[in-house]
Parts: sequence; C-alpha cells; structure tokens
Amino acid sequence: MGSVHMQSSVYTVEDTAWTIAVQRSDVLRPLSEKQRLSLCEVNEAARLLQISIPHVYRLIRKLRAEQTTSAMTLQSPGPRKGCRRLPPHIEQIIDQAIDRFFMKRERLTLKRFYGLFVLDCRAHGHVPPCFNTVLSRIKARDLKTTVRRRNGKACVEAGFHQIQGGLEAERPLDIVQIDHTKVDLMLVDDVNLAVMTSLSQRSIRAMRCGMLQGRLWVRDHHVWCRECVREALLEGDEPWEQRSWRTGATVTCERHRRFLEEACPRCNKIGKGCLFLSDKGRVQPLCAVKGDKINLWGDALDDQLPWGLTIDRTISRCVNALSIDLCRSLVGQTLRAQWRGVSRERRLTTIIEELTLITLITIDYLPRPQPPLYWMLEQSDWKAAFHYTPAMLPTSLATGIIMLASVVLSDHQFFEDRVFWDPSECQVACEPLTPETYVMWLHPKVRSWGRQIISAPFGV
Repeated sequence: MGSVHMQSSVYTVEDTAWTIAVQRSDVLRPLSEKQRLSLCEVNEAARLLQISIPHVYRLIRKLRAEQTTSAMTLQSPGPRKGCRRLPPHIEQIIDQAIDRFFMKRERLTLKRFYGLFVLDCRAHGHVPPCFNTVLSRIKARDLKTTVRRRNGKACVEAGFHQIQGGLEAERPLDIVQIDHTKVDLMLVDDVNLAVMTSLSQRSIRAMRCGMLQGRLWVRDHHVWCRECVREALLEGDEPWEQRSWRTGATVTCERHRRFLEEACPRCNKIGKGCLFLSDKGRVQPLCAVKGDKINLWGDALDDQLPWGLTIDRTISRCVNALSIDLCRSLVGQTLRAQWRGVSRERRLTTIIEELTLITLITIDYLPRPQPPLYWMLEQSDWKAAFHYTPAMLPTSLATGIIMLASVVLSDHQFFEDRVFWDPSECQVACEPLTPETYVMWLHPKVRSWGRQIISAPFGV
C-alpha cells in the first residue's frame, strides 16, 4: 500500500507550525509577486526568517505554485505516522501469520515466530520484510485481545479487570503511593517495621534474604534474561526485573534455559544501572552511559563458560534444582532435594560458599572485597563474617561454579559419562566431570578440604 500525500491545511496544522507559516507568508509573499529578485531582498528575508538562502528560494517557488499560507508550513521528512508502504498481499500474509502462529497458547517467542513467518513468506514466493516491520504489526494489535489469545481469559480478567470503589485508608501505610522525588531516607529496624506493617519479624527477615549473612548473596548490579525482558516490553512496554535475578543463587533462566546477562548491550558496561531506568514515572530500557534506548531484539552474545563446560537439558535441570534450594536455604525453608553435607547445623549456602572459595583459590582469582555493608559495621571483626558468594562474581564464572557444585554435591552416578569438562583449558572438553577429577584439579593446599566436602553423606 503506497503512501498518500496529504496537503496541509489550517485544520491539520498545529498552532506553532501555523504561526511560523503566517510569518513566512507575510515576508515572502511580496517577493513571490516580483518577476526578478535582488540578492539584498533574499538575504534580508533569510535573516528575518532565520533560514538559509536556498531555503528562501524553495519557499518562494512553493508559494508561487500553491498561493496559500498553508504551503509555508513545516514539512517533516519521511512517511507520515501510521502509513504502511508494504503491498496489500504482504500485509495479508503478515496478518495471517500472526493469527496462525503468534496468537496461540503455545506463546512462541518473537524470534521463533519471525522464523516461521520468513518460511511462510518465502513459500509464497515473496521477500519477507524486516523484523521491526513485523513487530510493529504485532504492537498495532489490541493488547487485550493479544493477551486473551496467548495467555487465556483468566489472565485478561486479572490484568484488565476494572477495580470498583475508591481508595480508603483504615490504618497507617494502608495506601502507599510512589513518588520519585529525592528525599532523605530513615532506616527502620525490624521491630518498628513489624509494628507499622503488622508483619512478623520472621516474615520481614525472610524478605531480606533471611539471616544477615544472606545479604552477601544479593547482587549489587542488574542481571536479566533477554527473553523475559522482551516479553515484558511486548505486553506492558516496560522492562520489569524479576526478584529472583537479584540473588546470586540464580544464574540461568529456568523458563527459557539461557544464561542471565549483566553487560549492557549498548555500552557493554556492568553495574551502571542500564536497562531499568526510571523516566517520567515509567521504567524504560535506556542506557545509563549513552542515554539512548537499548535494542534487545537481536541475538545475545553467549558467554563462554569456564573450563569447557556446556549446559544441556540434564545439567540445566540439576542447576535449577540447586538454585531453587539455595534460595530456600537463604530464607530457612526446607530443601526439595538432597545434597552432600547438608544438615540442620550446616546450611547449603555455607557449603556453596566454601566450594566458591576453594575454586577461586585454585584458579588464583580472588576479587577484592568491597567495603562492608552497614550491618557489618556492628560486628567487631567484619572480615571473619565475610564470605565469597556467586553474587560477587561475573555471571559466567558464577554459572561455572554452580554447575560444578550441582554435580559434585549430587549423586555422581546420575551424571556418569554425561558431563565433560576441560580443567586444563586446552580447548577440548574430553574429561568426565566427577567428584574425583574435581578434587584432583583443586589446589594442593585445599584438596583435602574439597575431598571432605564432596565425601560427606547426603543431608536430610
């Protein structure tokens, strides 16, 4: 469908643009009525209108042709907003593909849907349009209809149901409104917070990753799953961060089976607050360094895991099981699986912290401890309470340590001859990963410590 040029009129022009058009008409109309123009007159018109001399000649020719003030309005280059330039049969193929593949309960990802659309378009003998064109057609659909066909009627009722009644507060903090104005903060301890919120101190401690030591498992920067952020942008036009991504126990996305990212795709920096910036009361996918939007619709650069490790369906299930139990151990809940060395006196998080330390000693990589948090200042020797956790490491290294722990702390017979690694880093993962090979790889000073961890009986 080709674009249609619409002539400007007083009904389609904004007030500011119309004021500029009237000013140009008053200055240029006497010049348009003359047969010959002097250079002085053109220079004076360019000075009054603050435009270039060639632009003055173009406006005079246009005024002579149309003889209307609306001819002097500002014209934005390119097609008008909402104009579709694709042929009708291509538009029909896009609409049919959206109904056949995207508007289904299987909820195909955008990448998978676009691949099927390209095959369908080529099957009809047409050149497929680009990804952004197809994405704009999906966003043009009614959001409520899209959610109903992809997620079901219950999800529509939960997200689009109109709430009846008004806001009536019956107690303090019953209604909380978000204000982005910067103010001084006052820290409240758990006792006063429990009184104000009517929650138990145990529930408040669970919201804070359980014990004080559990706060070392909280990342100090954002990580995300690209597929999850894409779906959030498609449904609500805001990139929402999941709570599980903040803990160092989570290294992969269980739903999409992919590694979490931490480097900004725009500036390639970590810990700058990119992708989740607040702008005009909404969370926007902006780069905090360069200030422009972040494009998440391309393929991410897969971070190579250390020691030649690769992740498949089997090891992914084991890593997810360990991540879930680590999160439950942080808040003092019962574990779902059995791991070596876990007991009532010895938590799973403590074992992972020890495995992290001996692994870092083996590879000679000890990151410098950051200044202690405010809760550490209350302790006489904060260094004795400090432990290395996967939350302090790059996501690729943290994923490798979690994968090693998921194998050596579980039943190794389940992974016999199924997981291979390259401890010598010779670019060929040909050695089976077993507790014995892991212990032999450790540094001699911590080898007995590692053997004691992996030979412990399974916990209850």
